[in-house]
Amino acid sequence: MTLLHPEVNVMPENIGFEDLEKRIKELEGIVAEGNKAQEAFKEREKHHRLLLEAIPDPVIVYNSERKINYINEAFEETYGWSRNELINGEIDFVPPEEVENTKEAWRRTLAGEKVFFETKRKTKDGRFLNIQLRTAILNDQFGNHLVSIVIHRDVTVLKQAEHERDQLISKLQQALNEVKKLGGLLPICASCKKIRDDKGYWKQIESYIREHSEAEFSHSICPDCVKKLYPELDA
Repeated sequence: MTLLHPEVNVMPENIGFEDLEKRIKELEGIVAEGNKAQEAFKEREKHHRLLLEAIPDPVIVYNSERKINYINEAFEETYGWSRNELINGEIDFVPPEEVENTKEAWRRTLAGEKVFFETKRKTKDGRFLNIQLRTAILNDQFGNHLVSIVIHRDVTVLKQAEHERDQLISKLQQALNEVKKLGGLLPICASCKKIRDDKGYWKQIESYIREHSEAEFSHSICPDCVKKLYPELDA
């Protein structure tokens, strides 16, 4: 009879009881080691899943055939699809205009790169999110592809805030461009109060200010001038 483990050779027919007992113990040790390795693997897998669940960003894991085999809770909350819908279904949440970029990211990921790029993804209720994607590949000890891990960071709110900020800056810049400021020394007549402009012409003060600022004038008469010009009204 040929045993499965390479360290145990073909058992001869005339093997003694002591040798048989020894080989049984060897087999028991091999089985125990296999069980320990299996338990250690399960423990590591459990630990990795706990880590993925603790990540606040959506995480999706693909197998070597690019089929989804795991998503974390944050992914469900962000996109609206359940794990069963994504893992067992054929749901496509990549917009058509992002297909080529996604294929290129896959190619680079499978080549061993850690890829980072910005894209858009579609939610179950039809909304489009601005997403920053980070990808990485996990190989076994022989270099064979095991899984690909993709982390999604929703930056939709951030992008909206940046857009609103840029609009505000643009409006402020436009307003500043429209504002004219008076500066420097203004030659003004001590008698009639006209102002001499850069070309040497004397202008009424209100005309000069109107040309060099956004100010507008309305006219009235102060109490002192009323006394001087219309003494009968001041009586």
